[in-house]
Amino acid sequence: MGVDKDLAEVSEETMGIFFQSCTLTMKADKFVWKLFNIYGPAHDDRKLDFIDEIQSAVESSEIPVLLGGDFNLIRRIEEKSSGNVNYLLMDAFNEMIHTTGLRELHRSGSRYTWSNKQPPHLVCSR
Repeated sequence: MGVDKDLAEVSEETMGIFFQSCTLTMKADKFVWKLFNIYGPAHDDRKLDFIDEIQSAVESSEIPVLLGGDFNLIRRIEEKSSGNVNYLLMDAFNEMIHTTGLRELHRSGSRYTWSNKQPPHLVCSR
């Protein structure tokens, strides 16, 4: 992760198994928050551990958090390009999001996102 030192000061860095995070203090208004860079496992046998780690990290934060990255999980059946959906993992992921009070920010465009070579109008979500 990189931080523009003219905009924010890093006061803490943490490394988990599936994330790295840093605590930032904005120079303009002294707002303090935590940024998580997430990379979820590709293999299903590690995904419940991933969900537990992220939930624990978010719940232990006493300041606002922003999570970004590749979760390697889906929230809805429509997000899966094949019919092979693991409902247990999808439900566990959604439950973690609900329990922690996280809100999904929908992406617009796919300039830097893997898109399975689909035309932009099929992968763009607004």
